[in-house]
Amino acid sequence: MNYLIRSLVGSVLLYGSVIGLVVADEISPEIQRHTIAELSTLLEQHYVFEDVAKQTTAKLKAEFEAGNFAQYHDAEAFANALTEWLQTQAKDRHLRVRVNPSSENVIGAKARFEDDLLKPLNRGASSQGVLEVSMLEGDIGYLQLNSFRGLEDTKAYLDAAMTVLSSAQAIIIDLRKNGGGSPFTVQYLCSYFFDEKLLLNSLYYREGNETRDFYVLDEVSGKKLTDIPLYVLTSKRTYSAAEEFSYNMRTRERATLIGETTGGAANPGGMFPINETFRIFIATGTAINPVTKTNWETVGVEPHVKVAPEQALDKAITLAKDEIDKRWQSKKLQRKEDIAKLFQLMSEIQHNVGYLRDPHK
Repeated sequence: MNYLIRSLVGSVLLYGSVIGLVVADEISPEIQRHTIAELSTLLEQHYVFEDVAKQTTAKLKAEFEAGNFAQYHDAEAFANALTEWLQTQAKDRHLRVRVNPSSENVIGAKARFEDDLLKPLNRGASSQGVLEVSMLEGDIGYLQLNSFRGLEDTKAYLDAAMTVLSSAQAIIIDLRKNGGGSPFTVQYLCSYFFDEKLLLNSLYYREGNETRDFYVLDEVSGKKLTDIPLYVLTSKRTYSAAEEFSYNMRTRERATLIGETTGGAANPGGMFPINETFRIFIATGTAINPVTKTNWETVGVEPHVKVAPEQALDKAITLAKDEIDKRWQSKKLQRKEDIAKLFQLMSEIQHNVGYLRDPHK
């Protein structure tokens, strides 16, 4: 489906839901109590780690009864407080409480709806998150991704980008502003850089006790670049699926990570309605790396080279140039040795031919 059409459909659905919602500014103690109770039920039913959910909700109810959330009369403040508390207690950066969209009247909803339709597309939306593909000085390829959108929509753009980069001597992938996306798109891009059918990552889901494995794909639509020097730029805004790509590359020692430690969100999930005022994102699954047997939840993915995000690209270019030169010097030395062997062989052949032609020898 065309991106603009999807956006319009989403806006229409949101507009329809906005009209029916109550104003969610000031909230009563009764709404707070109901929110805590419903939130706790949802966590115990759906959170990937049932034991963690039960321990967390027991603490949450005790904290609420002790009056530790009583000062939050504003819906947004209450949601933020719950989010911070849940993320700290459960050690899960994906857990977050949000205020539902609200409107004082239909006119206000219509105005916002019209504004949404007239806004320009987000940068990168029309290219499915592929913001920039270029060849830098020194035959260094550069790819900037701000998301890992669904593979069906993104594949053609990634293939086109990788075609441009196929002649590079080193590649830099910039994920400093990448908020995540689809694990299937991560799997596809990773597959450009590996020959072996390695297990990259697994996702375990509590529902159905199901584990989904993501292996290196045998084929991609472009040329595989399995030996090219690879550099990945990260920041604290590198999140979720972008962290998975970074973690895959780090644990398999395939790339050098440069920048900041990433955001620390490894557990996938979805949004659940709590009541008319609030909703919650609950992690229903968790990532399991085959090398570390764990993931990057809360701790983030640590780069090999720690620099400020704004310095990461320059640092990567410097390292890439050094590696390209190092490889050229190694290749040059090998060529010299091969040439010396060739000249030695030619000399021996010439000597032997002369010996055979000289009747006195």
